[in-house]
Amino acid sequence: IEFGDRYARFFYEGGQIYDGDNIYEIETPWTADMLDELRFAQSGDILYVVCSDVRPARLERHGWTDWRIAYPEFTRQPEEWTEGNWPRMVCFFDQRLILANTKSDPQKVWCSRVGNFHDFTTETTLTAGSTTDTEVMDTDAIIYTISSDDVNAIAWLLPLEILAIGTEGAEYKCAASTLNEALTPNNFRVV
Repeated sequence: IEFGDRYARFFYEGGQIYDGDNIYEIETPWTADMLDELRFAQSGDILYVVCSDVRPARLERHGWTDWRIAYPEFTRQPEEWTEGNWPRMVCFFDQRLILANTKSDPQKVWCSRVGNFHDFTTETTLTAGSTTDTEVMDTDAIIYTISSDDVNAIAWLLPLEILAIGTEGAEYKCAASTLNEALTPNNFRVV
C-alpha cells in the first residue's frame, strides 16, 4: 500500500493495481504532513490505521479494486479520545486490539475486550433475578497508565510472547504474571 496526500494506492507482487486503464486509488483522510505518524496493525484483510489527528480507521480489502475506509464505533470509547487526541500506537496482542499514547495521555494503554476489538468496556453487568451487579471479568477491557518518574510518551508496541512497550526513555514488558497465562484485568503487569 502506498499512502500519499489524502490517497492510498495498492500493489500486488511488485505491480501496481489498475482499475481498467487507471491506477486504482482511494481517498483517505491523512494529509502528507501526517504520513510519518501513521501506525498500522493488520488482521487478515483489515488494516487498522492510527494517527493522533484522525479517528482510528479500518482499511478493508473487499477485492483487488474494492478497498474501503471505515471508522469503528467503539463501545465505551474512552472520553479522552476526541478530535486531535486519538491514540497514536496500535497492535494486536492476546486477542485484544491494543491502542496507546494520546496527546493528553502519552503513557496510557487501552486493551479491548478479548475477541471484540471495538469494545473498551472495563466491567461486565451481571443480572440474577432482580439483582444487577458489575464484575471485572478476565475478558473485559484493560486501561493502564505506565508509571515512571518522567513523562515518556509510548513510541512503539511490539507483540511477542509478551507485549513490549517502548517509550522515549525506557522499555517495558507487559504480560500476565506467568508467561503461559493470558493478559487479564486482574493479571496484568508492566515492568
